[in-house]
Formats: sequence, structure tokens, C-alpha cells
Amino acid sequence: MNVNFNEELDLLTKNKNIYFFLGFLAKALFDKNIFNKNETINLFLTKEIKLNLKPYILSSRTLIVAFTIKHILQKGYKENMSVSLYNHILRVTKERENDEPIKIRHRKNKKDESLQWITKILGK
Repeated sequence: MNVNFNEELDLLTKNKNIYFFLGFLAKALFDKNIFNKNETINLFLTKEIKLNLKPYILSSRTLIVAFTIKHILQKGYKENMSVSLYNHILRVTKERENDEPIKIRHRKNKKDESLQWITKILGK
């Protein structure tokens, strides 16, 4: 997680504004580092916000966010929602720190390949 996200996470616990919470919730639901699968989003929403989504909604994160925001606006915002989101994000980041670092595969860059002839001519 970057520094800006940590600052927003701290603001989440201090700020009681529903629109700040909804924006942060949308950002968190779209983040694959926090919710790596749509199924984990469903588990979180079912447990913490008491929202059961239909399978066709779970196929798209955009639909998930839209229905979640609509549900919260209709039913009302509760402070425990922001606390549970905060706790979930902290739990996920601690688990990620304990896991082995993810190996990133570097793909060949076409730009690098197209410039190889220059490096061979220059003898580098």
C-alpha cells in the first residue's frame, strides 16, 4: 500500500462523512491487492454490511460497487461499516507482509528489442 492510501485509511476512522466512506469503499473494492477475488468481496459484504448479491452482480466489480453504494444509501450508513472496512484492510495488509514476495515476470519490451541493433552497432 502506498503512503497516500495509508493517509486515507487513517482519515476513514476519523471522518464521519458518508460520501468519504463511499468513495473509500469504492476505491477499496476496486483494489485487487485488498480484495483479490470477487468472492472475497462477497464474503466481506455479506458478513460486514449484510448485503447478499446475486451471482450476475458478482461477475463485475463495477456492478458490485454500484449495488453496494446503492444499498448503503438506501439503508443508511453506520459507523461500524467504516471500522469493519478498516479492520479488513489492516488484516489483509498484515497477511500480505507475512507472505512471500510475489515474483513479477518481466516481459520483453518491444521498445528494447527494436533498439538492440543500435547497441550492437555501438558495441555495448
